[in-house]
Amino acid sequence: MTETLTWLKHRWPTLLGIILAVAIGFDVADGRDVAFVLVLGALGYLVPAALNRKSLTWPVAIGLFVVVTLSRVFDFPVLPALLGITGVFTIWALVTRQWFQAAAAVLFGAAGFLATVADLRVGGILVAVGLIGHALWDAWHLRTGKVVTGSYAEWCGVVDVILGAVVLAAVWSM
Repeated sequence: MTETLTWLKHRWPTLLGIILAVAIGFDVADGRDVAFVLVLGALGYLVPAALNRKSLTWPVAIGLFVVVTLSRVFDFPVLPALLGITGVFTIWALVTRQWFQAAAAVLFGAAGFLATVADLRVGGILVAVGLIGHALWDAWHLRTGKVVTGSYAEWCGVVDVILGAVVLAAVWSM
């Protein structure tokens, strides 16, 4: 029992990531329906980098979760809202010389947008590749300990890997 509690104490981001990935991936149709996750993950890094406040990592993640939840409750498309937020913080990141994070946000934002206007299969593949690519981004940040907290990088990486695999399976079965 104590081993389980010790594991949970240290691996709670992994457990939380599994739960969220399963919840999001439960009803994935073609992968394009979760393209917003590419933008969401990038924003989780962009905002703390632009503000130069690593301590804001989880408050930003919670705030973005609220945006996604409100989009579901009030039935508005979440991707345009997230892209708008990305635009504002990309400019801010450029002003504060966070070039790497700004470039990544543009790349993942563009991939998320392009996936939604692409053919079903192409869009799904773009989302899957983007999520797996973002998992590599997470691993790099987890290793370096820069920009965001390690718990966020771990959590985000787990979500990205699982959801990327779910999207690949959905595209494969089309």
